[in-house]
Amino acid sequence: MTYNRHGFHAPRYLTAALTVWGLVVGAIGYLGWRFATPLGPPERIGPGPSAPPSPGDVGYMVVVDHSEYASGPAWLPLIVILPAVGGLIGMATGLAITAETRWTSQMRTRRAVGAGFVVTGGLIGLATALIGEAVLPRQTWADVLEPADTYVHPMSALYLPPHFDLTPTWVSFPALGIAAGLLAAAALLVRRSPAQNPKG
Repeated sequence: MTYNRHGFHAPRYLTAALTVWGLVVGAIGYLGWRFATPLGPPERIGPGPSAPPSPGDVGYMVVVDHSEYASGPAWLPLIVILPAVGGLIGMATGLAITAETRWTSQMRTRRAVGAGFVVTGGLIGLATALIGEAVLPRQTWADVLEPADTYVHPMSALYLPPHFDLTPTWVSFPALGIAAGLLAAAALLVRRSPAQNPKG
């Protein structure tokens, strides 16, 4: 913590701490995009080639019995983009606090530092929701000709991984980011409380 006649400034480590925090929350945001953003229409892999039609036949018809989960949503490029966006948001928040604010008491400084974590978490949640609206996660399903052992809805597939629809994400993701920021800020402030770190 630095101090001059104008009052307390934000800690020198704040920008670095919020940048790292942004990277972490951005990585968690990728998991939110992958497992909690409403899915787009699946990409389908058709069944393998069938035997050619017999001489004299005009063609043949393939009847798909069901679909099975194959892969997806894709890891790249969002596994890189979302942490990078989070890191930039954290860095910008830290720079704004350290450059623009002065406080007359150490308590106000500590509260502003905590607010930096909350604001960063909320903004990253909002950014994740907006990116998810623009780039819907899509799974890949393989069409299967052989009958399944159980009924499979035509709009579903076997072996689907867990997915939690947190619609509307523009509300739920920022709320989760703010909650994570509150927990991080509380842990930081308690850890650095004078009562917890007595001098001497």
